[in-house]
Amino acid sequence: FSSWALIAGSLLERVLQERVDAVDKGSPLSRAPSKLQCHGAAEEDVAEALAAAPTECAGPLKKWYCNLVAEASKWTRCARMMDQGLNASYFECIDPKRPFPTTCKRVERQPVKRMTMASPRSVRVAFLILTYKKTSHVKRLITRLQHSSHRFFVHVDGKNPAAVGDLADWAADRGFSNVVPGSDFNITQGGNLILRASVRGLQRAVDTHKEWAWDYWIKLSETDYPVASVRSLHEFLAVHQGLNFVGMDACRHTKCSRPLGITCGGQTFSFFNTLRMHKPAQYGLHFVRGSEWVALTYDFAKEVAEGLDQKDSAIAAVWRDSLLQYQPDESFFHSAIANVASCAFHVNRNLHFITGIDVKSKHGEKDEVGTRSPATMTEDYLPAITAAKKALPRFFTRKLLDYDKPETARLIQRLDEAAACPPVWKDVTKKAPGWLEGLLQGRVDGAAEFRAKYEVKEGAQVWRAGPDSSCPSEEWSCRPSELRIGSSAGARVILAEKFGVWPRAKMNRRPDVLALRVGTKWCDTSLRFLGSAGLVHVGEQPAAVVHLLQTTESAHYKLTVEWVSPGKAITKSGPKEVYVGHEPVSFRIPAGASLTTGEWTVKIRLLQVPAEDGSAEEVPNVLAGARKFLVYGDKFPTAAQILQYYTPRLEGGPTPRQEL
Repeated sequence: FSSWALIAGSLLERVLQERVDAVDKGSPLSRAPSKLQCHGAAEEDVAEALAAAPTECAGPLKKWYCNLVAEASKWTRCARMMDQGLNASYFECIDPKRPFPTTCKRVERQPVKRMTMASPRSVRVAFLILTYKKTSHVKRLITRLQHSSHRFFVHVDGKNPAAVGDLADWAADRGFSNVVPGSDFNITQGGNLILRASVRGLQRAVDTHKEWAWDYWIKLSETDYPVASVRSLHEFLAVHQGLNFVGMDACRHTKCSRPLGITCGGQTFSFFNTLRMHKPAQYGLHFVRGSEWVALTYDFAKEVAEGLDQKDSAIAAVWRDSLLQYQPDESFFHSAIANVASCAFHVNRNLHFITGIDVKSKHGEKDEVGTRSPATMTEDYLPAITAAKKALPRFFTRKLLDYDKPETARLIQRLDEAAACPPVWKDVTKKAPGWLEGLLQGRVDGAAEFRAKYEVKEGAQVWRAGPDSSCPSEEWSCRPSELRIGSSAGARVILAEKFGVWPRAKMNRRPDVLALRVGTKWCDTSLRFLGSAGLVHVGEQPAAVVHLLQTTESAHYKLTVEWVSPGKAITKSGPKEVYVGHEPVSFRIPAGASLTTGEWTVKIRLLQVPAEDGSAEEVPNVLAGARKFLVYGDKFPTAAQILQYYTPRLEGGPTPRQEL
């Protein structure tokens, strides 16, 4: 005898309700339904889907349903709640013998009083680009992002197999050896095949790490386009090293929708109206939804790849849970990072600018949910992109549908112009004309040692980034915070701005201040100083730019900046409240402050920090970071002083990633 047989509803609902009654009434649990019983019940419980599906989908649909029943049968106790808006049940269940294997633990906050001076290191990025028909878009996207520190894994939808060879031939003709096209899945939206393609792409990238050690994995689509320079992206990722960018919906604090779904025969089936329930959840699982366009570190990617092979891991549990849901590509990575050790290194933020939801598409006669898509990107959105970049760095946008249309071509041109490298070093060379040439030709202090160490060749020319420079716009490799000088072996010596950064050794703790920069004419949309950095003329007004750790989302920081002169006089900026969602933040030295020549120190003091529970935590004027900068007058700094604030690197020669 099975007590669930006396309960009304579908077999799945009856099995779950029996576990609710076990809590409420103390009723005993009966034997789980057999496979034969389940297949028989499926004929009735998902009859409409079976009737609408191709004949070859009858087996997969029944198997999917019976997997749900089998999962429910393994639990011993359940609670039943109602989603009043959708008139659907929400079951949350537990098995005391097998609790959910979460490994999420928060890490200790650690103020870093003494920062080191270093230029952002070279960052390697493995991109996964999903495409169906718009291979011309993919080619333009890869060309725009082309860089020696990038690798592009392209998944071509199985409905367009010829595109794999086309992309491979195109990449070979262009000499792009970093493009890896392939096709694994014939995708129908709403089902789990987009997720499978994404995870397969992630696993491939992880498998190549020993041969090509990448730092970040970024997921893009054929309708995405950059809104910032490659160098801006690299600097941002270097400053935020070790942090994963996974944007989550606000429902993470309550209950996120968990619609059931499966794809078969080119159609997607969902079951809100049929089964009247969300996908049942195991107690202890922190389920989250959000945008699928994520940026993940190698450490978390490896944790995902390895966890999938471990049956009892939190990753494997989230994976099994995801495969039975509708559109799990918008929940898997989000729920995964919320339940594993990498939760401490998560930032609830997208690197995309995404327009408002405009389209809801159904993918089959029995698709009761439908996927949501953003509005098509037009020139009308350009002011919104600029405003969004002023609050938080953004590096991509979507959704550009047709590159061949004149209005889209014009939009791309404007996006490229907005992201182009602005002129730099202009003020420096104006105030000290000829110092760069003097450095090359041995006419300034320390030039001889510089020339010998970096093998500067005779007749070397100064290369200045900017729209009127020799940096071709189609390469998009120009580095506006750097200056390049011709060197031997076809290479160039680069002088890259040094940031004040925290020591990288203690990855088990996080500081509040990730980086501290000082310079003139800060531009928040391009994330750089348009004047000079580290070296400030006595007649200018410097600004301190603070990159803050933002892993919580509701509280805010309160901080002050102290400007310490060579004579130890202190001028303060602030206190200033910085709300989460705005980063980085800049502080100008007060207008009345008297700048004197010599070495200055800028210090960041925290008065309030975000607590882990989302509240604000008062702190006793904690010193969170400090660095130096140089104020000069009529006499321009020596080569030795310059190299205190800039890192020479060799680029374009035999070892393009070498840091000198």
